[in-house]
Amino acid sequence: MTGKGRKRKLRFRVGAVAGRRVTFAEEARGVYRELGSSAKARGVLAFRPAPGPGGKRRILAIVERGGLPVTSLTVARYKAPPQRRPGRPRRVRLKRRGSRLVVGWSRVKGARGYEVRVNLPHDGRKLLFFPPRKKRGLRIKGLERTDLARVSVAAIGPDLRPGKAAVAKLKPAKRHKRRRRGN
Repeated sequence: MTGKGRKRKLRFRVGAVAGRRVTFAEEARGVYRELGSSAKARGVLAFRPAPGPGGKRRILAIVERGGLPVTSLTVARYKAPPQRRPGRPRRVRLKRRGSRLVVGWSRVKGARGYEVRVNLPHDGRKLLFFPPRKKRGLRIKGLERTDLARVSVAAIGPDLRPGKAAVAKLKPAKRHKRRRRGN
């Protein structure tokens, strides 16, 4: 096996037998993923480590004959790098639209989704939303003119752990002063 970091190559050579197929899989605690299979006697299989905790992993060769597994062998071992956490959204925007709070944020590369926490201390609400990857905005009803809002948005990575959050605050709406009419 060659390569380092997130780019690896597995060179293999197996005896040629008619009807035999070899499937290569990566295995570790909490991780199992098939990397590919081949009916050829030799070749190179390029792969990236599966999402999961960093550390020791092993490569299994599962030999099949006629579509049924015959044997499983450990053919290589390597140390996978720790999973990268997604980046922080660059910008979080808050706007007051009548009695609604409109939240928007910038896209984060590699995010599976987002975790949005909204804290409205005036009425004591603490809200949590998990919008999908393609959605980058929310509307929350029931906002009062005197409400403060604190919103944090974090991207969720492939291992379902959130990255660092970007935070924005919304101040209460300004009160309009009434003018006195003079006599």
